Amino acid sequence: MNFAVQNEGELKVTNGIFYSFNSGAINNDGSIVLTSVRLMGNYGLGLVSSGQAILDDTVIASNRFGGIANSGVMTITHSVISEMGDWFTTAIGNSGTLTVEDSAIVDSINFYTTPATALYNTGSATFINTTIARSSGGDATIFNAGGADLHFYNSTFAYNSPGIENAPGGTVTLQNTILAQNGGNCFGDPLQSLGFNLVDDTTGCTIIATPDDFLDIPALLFPVKGGVSAPPANEETLFAPLAFSSPAVNGGNPAGCFDDQGNAILTDQRGLPRTGTCDIGAYEYIAAFDPLQYLWLPAILNFSP
Repeated sequence: MNFAVQNEGELKVTNGIFYSFNSGAINNDGSIVLTSVRLMGNYGLGLVSSGQAILDDTVIASNRFGGIANSGVMTITHSVISEMGDWFTTAIGNSGTLTVEDSAIVDSINFYTTPATALYNTGSATFINTTIARSSGGDATIFNAGGADLHFYNSTFAYNSPGIENAPGGTVTLQNTILAQNGGNCFGDPLQSLGFNLVDDTTGCTIIATPDDFLDIPALLFPVKGGVSAPPANEETLFAPLAFSSPAVNGGNPAGCFDDQGNAILTDQRGLPRTGTCDIGAYEYIAAFDPLQYLWLPAILNFSP
């Protein structure tokens, strides 16, 4: 596959747009840093990387053959990945080491059978403070291969269909994470809880649970709004808010939210502070941002004397 940019050294791109190339956008065999970059609407893959890659405030969307193929070491923060409405595309294919934090993977939709729409993982992948939502089609939204490992910390996996497939010999762990409103939350080998997760339906979904988990109870999530086609496309607009009565509110670890390195997670996906007892998922409930206020306040004002 041809690419608009071939990097074998060190490359930094800030405020760049790679749009509608009749090829893939970037192939990285060296070291690359993308900040506030858009890789959108290209005929090939958005980004292929076998080296070191850091992406921040970056949108990768609607590329004909998929979003990212990573076989190196990649870190993604404050970014959006969406591969909407193509034939066999997957948002991320990972055979290396991948960390995604404070980001959103949304609207990956396939018209035909494909192993996974949001993530096909044969390596090591970790999601922190990240929402994965509104993806459908294919054999699974996330496929974790045998021998691969996949980890979720304070993340929200919601409104997808099908759910997470963990192949025999794969490892999937959940901590302070929500699985809800999916067309089957998981299937395949069991998922391992590290505590304080909320799974609204365990039908066909085997979880090695802890006493701190919330199983088979409604998550009380609002739908994810916005999208790549409705600017601004950033992680601060793509999340599933919690209702004030959700069991996820103050349902996390009383000792605090922690990432894979044991560091405290002090903010949610939007960058807002985690207050009181940590909430489960990528969203921290704050009364001032309660979606119900925006629904009811205009009516209250209209009927005020």
